[in-house]
Amino acid sequence: MKERDKISIVSKALNVFAGFFIYMTIIFSSSSISLAQSGFPFCGNFTDDSNPILITGGAASIQDGVLRLTDASQDQSGYAYIDIPFPSNFGIKAAFEMYIYGGTGGDGMSVFLFDANTENFAPGGFGGSLGYAQRNEDPGLTGAYFGLGFDVFGNFSNSSESKNGGLSPELTFPNTIAVRTGGSGFTGYDFLTAKTTLAVNETAISLPLNEMFALNSGIQGTPRVTNPDQIGYRKVYLEILPNPNANGYLLNLELDINNGEELRRVVIFSNQPYNQQAPENLKIGFAASTGGMVNIHEIGELTVEVADQEGLENPVTREFEDLATCAGQDNYFEIPDSAFDLPNENSSVRCLQFYSSLEEIETVLEDICLQGTCRSDVLELEEGVIRANGNGVGYTFTPSADFIDKTLTVYYTIIDTYGRQSNGSAMNLFIQESPNPIHIKFENFDEEIKEVFTCEGELVRMEAFGDDVFSSYKWYLDDEFIIETQGPLYESVLLGIYKVEGYTTRNECFVVSDGISITIPDLPEVAIQQEIIACNPEVAPNLLDYLEEYDPDSLDYKLTGPQGEILLDEEIEVIDLLPGTYSIEARLKGLDCFGPNTSFEVNYVTEPLSLAISYQLADPTRSSIADADIFIDDEISFSFESNRPIVFTEWDLGDGTTSNEVSPFHVFGNRGEYLIQVTAEDEFGCTTTDEILLILDLSYRIMVPTGFTPLLFENNHFRPKTRGIVSMELLVFNLWGNMVFQSNDLGTEGWDGKVNGEMAPSGSYVYKATMVSADGELVEESGRFSLIR
Repeated sequence: MKERDKISIVSKALNVFAGFFIYMTIIFSSSSISLAQSGFPFCGNFTDDSNPILITGGAASIQDGVLRLTDASQDQSGYAYIDIPFPSNFGIKAAFEMYIYGGTGGDGMSVFLFDANTENFAPGGFGGSLGYAQRNEDPGLTGAYFGLGFDVFGNFSNSSESKNGGLSPELTFPNTIAVRTGGSGFTGYDFLTAKTTLAVNETAISLPLNEMFALNSGIQGTPRVTNPDQIGYRKVYLEILPNPNANGYLLNLELDINNGEELRRVVIFSNQPYNQQAPENLKIGFAASTGGMVNIHEIGELTVEVADQEGLENPVTREFEDLATCAGQDNYFEIPDSAFDLPNENSSVRCLQFYSSLEEIETVLEDICLQGTCRSDVLELEEGVIRANGNGVGYTFTPSADFIDKTLTVYYTIIDTYGRQSNGSAMNLFIQESPNPIHIKFENFDEEIKEVFTCEGELVRMEAFGDDVFSSYKWYLDDEFIIETQGPLYESVLLGIYKVEGYTTRNECFVVSDGISITIPDLPEVAIQQEIIACNPEVAPNLLDYLEEYDPDSLDYKLTGPQGEILLDEEIEVIDLLPGTYSIEARLKGLDCFGPNTSFEVNYVTEPLSLAISYQLADPTRSSIADADIFIDDEISFSFESNRPIVFTEWDLGDGTTSNEVSPFHVFGNRGEYLIQVTAEDEFGCTTTDEILLILDLSYRIMVPTGFTPLLFENNHFRPKTRGIVSMELLVFNLWGNMVFQSNDLGTEGWDGKVNGEMAPSGSYVYKATMVSADGELVEESGRFSLIR
């Protein structure tokens, strides 16, 4: 059995919509197809607003099986386009039904074609530009190739609002169908031609009077008309075909209308030249807008297909030789090149379709919407399941294990990029018994191990095993065939995922194992600081203190010392690191290969770092005093001396206050014992801590003079001298109990020896002072003092 080629093809299932019916055909003579064509021809209903191929914007939405572009509300705009590219070299024919109703007559709707390679799609100006042409400061539709306006209000046909060309600069032409060419930004979108469908009198640009009709099907309050036998029905057909006598193309537009008599066909444009060069691939879209005048704008049934059907031929398929398949497993195949022909220029196989009978194929070929549609094709039968692998000719057959030694006949067709489907041809699939499962294990490992780590160039032995008797084995690395062996053993130094096919002598069937993997792991790199400083010359540093992560359960370690000495694993845990250059490396346990080595230096300082804390009052007038003279509201300055320059400092002042200043200042504010600590780091990264105990038990001090002399230069007022007092009431009495002075001002100078402005007599007086200290203590003092003259 030959080696298998793996084929990966993505299939795409498409759901599409129905509504407003237009034939649009664009045929070009020499372009090639560069984009994948999925869903062409395009048929369906507007039933699913989550369809990823229908892109909507503005007011557009799916409602009641139609695409609604606007409601009958003022100043609305909406657009939608089908995100499927259509080849232009054989033309495009589109058909859709048009519903314009329920309003007062504005503005209209457009159908447009644009370059399928356009990125960042955006509609054109709305209003009279109908989402296609430029409008004042708004650029036109991106990648625009062709614009057809069903202009109810009448501005799409004139040159107002900065449009290029028209029937008039300002006059409106209601009920006019106009064509504008392609453009970009503010350039192009030129007026090409127009036809008025309803007017008072017949003119050069109007239909004959007996053929006239309104574009909208009804005024306010009227419903959507979907029945061709009812008045107001509108169906539109549009073609753009190659001009056989000149360069460019010919435009054809017809409408089916019902104005109350019977359904009739009206020709709008016949072989109108359209000379703009088309891109290779196009997409189709719709837009509509309202202003002060409004309408509901909708489209219904939509079909898009190749226009030049006579220029296209159907692909041809043929029956090919029987295929042997293996039950119970996926069998991958391709339709051979000799079994089909693609007669159309630049075409390829878009998809492969399977059927259980030729009658099913005949039914499909009779319906254009069925015969060109690529399904996500899966044919489920009692004998097994056959699946198309997507675009192209690959497929998979999974036979049922109950149908051994039987032949299944199914029928296939192919669809090309233009939506042309081939005849049906038979393919015969003979189902054989498959071997029992096969597995691979690594030598010296349990069967459950599906991945092993190895070093580069290391030989790994594998063994295939199973419950069947296998006569040969085919080995694959990353799904590529490498060797066939007669025995179950294989060894290799190559990395990747290995699988094996096991063959028996019963038939050509084989069984494929699950994959097992040989991998070089990410080799560990030991992280350690580049320089280790022994901060105490009498104590050697411990290596483990400097490793960012130490994992002896998973890794083996190797340390190389300054003299080339080597220490392994547990030995590195107890080594005294002496001065010199070291390197360290690690490997995963069970492997022989180490990761990259990391070098580091070990150096010793000559003496340990030492600190000595000191403190003093911040007030320079009270420089050197004992602890007993420090009050709780005094500001204290802390500092220290060290035997080496310091690069980092951290203070803990014992009351929850910390600081990184070299010499912090602090007011404690409460009595207590405070453990002052400073931790410092020098330029080598060495740290040490010093501490002192600071006792603060003075919150205030009061000194009362025994007398004062009001007539002298000094000591001429009486008041207690205080420290640590935050408030004070001072009262002075004579010996008869009469108050001669009173003050609540902490800053008072005191009693000046006068009573009512007159000097008081010499003698003894009594004071009473009520005070509050800085820490809230109430203090009361009283006694006698002398006034001396």
